[in-house]
Amino acid sequence: MQLSKEITIKVLKSVIYSFVISNIVALFICYLFAIYTKDPLPLTKGSFYFTEIIDIHPTYFAMYLVFSFVLLIEYFNVKGKYYILKTVVKTTLLLIFVLSVFFLKSRSAILSLCVTILFYLFSFVLRFFKLRKNRSLIIYASVIAILFIIFFIRFDLIFTINDVFEKLINRNSLESLGVRFEIWKSTLYAVLESPYFGHGIGDKQIELERSYYINGFDEGIDEGYNAHNQFLESLLTGGLLLFSILFLLIRKLFIQYKKTYNKSIVVFIICLISAMSFESILVRQHGIVFFCFFFCLINKGLSWKNIN
Repeated sequence: MQLSKEITIKVLKSVIYSFVISNIVALFICYLFAIYTKDPLPLTKGSFYFTEIIDIHPTYFAMYLVFSFVLLIEYFNVKGKYYILKTVVKTTLLLIFVLSVFFLKSRSAILSLCVTILFYLFSFVLRFFKLRKNRSLIIYASVIAILFIIFFIRFDLIFTINDVFEKLINRNSLESLGVRFEIWKSTLYAVLESPYFGHGIGDKQIELERSYYINGFDEGIDEGYNAHNQFLESLLTGGLLLFSILFLLIRKLFIQYKKTYNKSIVVFIICLISAMSFESILVRQHGIVFFCFFFCLINKGLSWKNIN
């Protein structure tokens, strides 16, 4: 692939199909491992136990599956010959992706999946009522903002959601979120000591663990926790300067969506923002490669506008 030329639709589709198929193969390996292993944990517990065989954090694999879910919807054409067979295969794979996301027990991926489904529902409504495309993001963003406001004002709703969440995936989200709140509090404390340029890559973990010590969060020191939030991680590392760069990169994706109105780009943004809210995805190889590869692919040319 020559980066000096616009990526053709043929190349773009090949990349998309390869990404989706590779995730299907990885899922197949995980399920084989879960079925044939003598240890019952992969099937009874899921999460890390399930992805141990492919050596990837469940959050990142679940993020891949959510994006594959949308790519399968958008680019797997069931028209023409073998329509019924292709429809059955596509529907089956979509259901497997959804179930696997819940099985991986990643909050960020489940949130991404729910928001993505909501996005498609709103897109359908807007298309049904023939509203202009540039209004869709405004309406969609407004609804999401309202949901978040309701969520934070009605704090008791958090406990209700936690009960449902725990029953669905056998994981206590409040307990895990409590740890993250401690991490975020300590990270903010460290950020405020050098808000403009941060502490740098070499010293950020030292400063963060010092903040853990000051705030009495011994678990953070023992486990060597990072910020578990990419926005805070950027502030901790490079201050407002690096945070602004991250913001501009995400803004670039929105600009590309405005040029192409391709739903895959919106879902990519949803996956990124959701994952970045719970994990420092740009400090791990699986997150860096996912972000950099698809960011460059999306911004390379306007092939995304005509791929559908």
